[in-house]
Amino acid sequence: MNRYQPAHSRKRALLQATPVAAAVAALLCTTSVAMAQQAGVTETVTITGIRRGIESAISVKKNADSIVEAISAEDLGKLPDTSIAESVSRLPGVAAQRTAGRAQQISIRGMAPDFSTSLLNGREQASTGDSRSAEFDQYPAELLSGLVIYKTPDGTLTGQGLSGTVDMQTVRPLDFGKRTVALAYRKNKLNVGTKGTEGDGDRFSVLYVDQFADRTIGLAVGFARLDETGGVTSRFEGWGGGTAKLNGAGADLNVPYNGFNAWADQESRKRDGASVTLQFRPNKNFTSTLDVFTSTFDKVKTNTGFQAPLNDSWNPVAGNYDSGGVLTSATLDGSNVTAGTFNNVRAVVRNDSTAEKDKIRSIGWNNKFKLGDKWSINADLANSRSKRDGGVIETTAGTAQATLGTAQLDSIQFTNAGKFTPGLNYTDRSIIKLTDVQGWGGGVGSPQAGYSKVYKVDDDLTGVRLSAKRDLSLGPVVSVEGGVHVSDREKTRSFTEGRLVIPAGALAGASMPGSGTTSIPTPGGSLTVASFDSSTSIGSIYGVARKLHPDIYNKDWTTNEKVTTAFAKGDIDSELFGLALRGNIGLQVVATDQKSRAFNVDRTTCANDQNCPAATTTGGATYTDFLPSLNLSTDLGSAGVVRFAMARVMARPKVDDLRASSSFSYDATKGILTGGGGNPD
Repeated sequence: MNRYQPAHSRKRALLQATPVAAAVAALLCTTSVAMAQQAGVTETVTITGIRRGIESAISVKKNADSIVEAISAEDLGKLPDTSIAESVSRLPGVAAQRTAGRAQQISIRGMAPDFSTSLLNGREQASTGDSRSAEFDQYPAELLSGLVIYKTPDGTLTGQGLSGTVDMQTVRPLDFGKRTVALAYRKNKLNVGTKGTEGDGDRFSVLYVDQFADRTIGLAVGFARLDETGGVTSRFEGWGGGTAKLNGAGADLNVPYNGFNAWADQESRKRDGASVTLQFRPNKNFTSTLDVFTSTFDKVKTNTGFQAPLNDSWNPVAGNYDSGGVLTSATLDGSNVTAGTFNNVRAVVRNDSTAEKDKIRSIGWNNKFKLGDKWSINADLANSRSKRDGGVIETTAGTAQATLGTAQLDSIQFTNAGKFTPGLNYTDRSIIKLTDVQGWGGGVGSPQAGYSKVYKVDDDLTGVRLSAKRDLSLGPVVSVEGGVHVSDREKTRSFTEGRLVIPAGALAGASMPGSGTTSIPTPGGSLTVASFDSSTSIGSIYGVARKLHPDIYNKDWTTNEKVTTAFAKGDIDSELFGLALRGNIGLQVVATDQKSRAFNVDRTTCANDQNCPAATTTGGATYTDFLPSLNLSTDLGSAGVVRFAMARVMARPKVDDLRASSSFSYDATKGILTGGGGNPD
């Protein structure tokens, strides 16, 4: 019996025959009995398939002392979703938050993901994100046998969250009666029915479960791969309506856009997950279980864009971003322009790419000892580590120039329906060059033909747990359990950013490699631009001039969190007004020691936020919390189950909010002090 189906006393009857199973079994038994009478043999009816999974989840929910939600696979490797996040989103009170169309994080009872915590086989997991919330798309559903969400805690549930605690479970091979092998292959279709093109992908998984040495050794090995390329999706970002003067003079006329961005986006994903579980149970008094789980998730996203400032009347100086839009050939409806042409447009072609590689590795070793009829001891050692390596490359292309203000400008026709017709051919690589189109770098002295960001997140979490349990008879309390859990977490984030520069000179520009083009949808039509894969362009085309800025310094930090939890729980099995009453009462004493190391940036001694002095700073705090809990439930038979729970639960701060980094500046002319940062206290 595992912790998800507790048996606090031998006299407690677990609820396993639920109404759905009973009805199905009754129907099948009626048929089987009739066939057996004819054949003169006795048959055994076994319920399998989706009903088995539903009944297992219902059984977990009914038998738990806490208020929980549960998912169980109907068979080995049969959870149907691409990740466990998709499966969890079907549970009551749980919603999946999506990123790029895929379920990634979990929100319980409407609270943000950081208010919950994530466990794997009861062990807290590291996160590839900036804080502590897990990204569940990292966990293939095929490798998990089930999941329990604790909506109320108990005294022995360490690493608990305020809104809930999500505990994912892998296969236990000695729970199977025989060797089992499961193979699965699925073909995926993506972006079906959406604007744009469809994508596709493949999913493959294999799981092997076996028992050896007279069922004293159990082995479970699983592998799951997801490989998919999404379809091309589009987005249009208009810069709102504005006003312009026809031919640069006269009264103001209302125009549909001051400018716009049009994008075509595509993402490819490849995830490899593997799990190994080795169990050793030489006798009924000792069980040792070793779990290893690893998942690598590669994501590459390309963004091809067209950016056009049509009416930059706020910045009309030649050579400074653009020369100011001039409206001509307008079709008017009163003072509203329904069609026309903007001259002096300096448009930008964007070819951006984002690449991330996330890796999670989790190792756990659990040992259970049974001493006599009343005592049992549990020792658990775990380590979870996650790494994220990412990079963003943003490139700009357009008409090249020798000095600012000498580039060839465009004329773009437009209508209220959003149809845009440029005067230049943006697929012509003899015209469109990789260059500092708008002078964002500030001129010849600091050209900027794009921007580069490289970031790393490393999270390392080690936990040790030791507990003992004793069966007894002390009034309504039938057993007590107590112990200690110690965890040590260190999370580090680092950023390196810089301007992309072309060695020959960003203003003159460099030729765009390849011959590819991309069609970008707009509300009234489409625009076709030259495109290329920019993910490998650093070194071959661009150099990087590192940028030192207070906002970049403040992205680098390290936090350390040591948590010691002493816990105790008493299991209750009694009666109340003739009804069976069960549950538990518990207490946790949680001591926290948190520290952070980061940068403190002084902006008062540098010009334009460049090369500001950054000193290393540290901070931290220690504190202790007392967390009592009570869970009670009574079975009313066919009328259902009544549950009552009360607990004091802590919500830990986001890890990135614990950073010691800070930044401040003082405006002497106005007497204003400004700043910001984290709070390690």
